[in-house]
Amino acid sequence: MENRIGSFVSGQLAESSSDSSDDDGSDDGVAFSQDDSIRRFHESGCGCAKKCHEKFDASQIRTDTLNTREMTREEKEMYLKGCLSEGPTNDSTKRGKKRMRIRGKYTFRGQEICAYTFRLLLDIRRCALKSIRQSLNKTGPGPRRHGNTGRKAKHALAFTDVERVVQFICNYAEEFGIPQPAAPRGRDDTAPIYLHSGTTKMNIYKLYKVSCQEAGVRFVEKSSSQSIWSACIPHINVASARDDVCVTCEKLRRKIWIRYRKRTN
Repeated sequence: MENRIGSFVSGQLAESSSDSSDDDGSDDGVAFSQDDSIRRFHESGCGCAKKCHEKFDASQIRTDTLNTREMTREEKEMYLKGCLSEGPTNDSTKRGKKRMRIRGKYTFRGQEICAYTFRLLLDIRRCALKSIRQSLNKTGPGPRRHGNTGRKAKHALAFTDVERVVQFICNYAEEFGIPQPAAPRGRDDTAPIYLHSGTTKMNIYKLYKVSCQEAGVRFVEKSSSQSIWSACIPHINVASARDDVCVTCEKLRRKIWIRYRKRTN
């Protein structure tokens, strides 16, 4: 039981890192309407003095865009960093003032291009490119790491909080539950315990919350308590209508069903 509680508590670290992932639009399958953008690009140009639209034809742009979409997120970010040039690295300008923004260069296949053409060729949004640019200037060409990676969320549950929930449900099941003789075949080796079908997990949670308030200790919210229940003590279940019947009731139900089938046939 303690191993399951420990696994649940340590699992909160991975969940907090993955749930707070970048919302910078780097999954750019729909960053541009491809054909419309390519057509506008060749008709109106990119708007810069370099005339980047004359350096690439439509078929080449379409091929490069599709090749970029086949990359994973990490591969695409590393490829983008390889195409970006850092520019000046000193913190002050020529006039001695603090540099507010680092200007970089965009290159593709050895040719210097503008930011709009770069985003079109590599199928990436402005905000995602800005985030990757900041990562390149701050941490270098390595892969990006989220700022919350390795940190535990401030609202994460402590071991004692999880243990308190598990202990309350186990005590409730010991008093009101019906233990089964053995576990079902192919399932966990712990024999299941059925609670009366007239109760609900919400009712049990309310009892748990009242007991914590009376004791003056911290209680977890309803969704967290259900997650703890499913992860740490899955062998304790509220009996369904099918489970909460005896052998005699099952035989009578079957006889009624057989008679009903005969009448309908």
